[in-house]
Amino acid sequence: MYRSEVTHLYKYRAFNEFTLDIIANNKVYLPKPVVFNDPYDCKIEIDKNVSMTEYLTILKHDAARYFVPNEQLEMEILKVKNQGVIR
Repeated sequence: MYRSEVTHLYKYRAFNEFTLDIIANNKVYLPKPVVFNDPYDCKIEIDKNVSMTEYLTILKHDAARYFVPNEQLEMEILKVKNQGVIR
């Protein structure tokens, strides 16, 4: 779900210069599953009757619904940089 104005920011890792780098440079932090606090976070079940092409089609469709377009993300990052929150 996308909202034009951010009202909450959730921290799932330590807030430090690496976190700011992730935000400012449009990166994604992916920890190893062994460090998760929920053993079922990465329990992925794959239906062997569904082809890889079908999975990719579904993934692309779902990703389009949940992610912000790069142009808009870049504008938001520039806005925050101009406010002096990040460099």
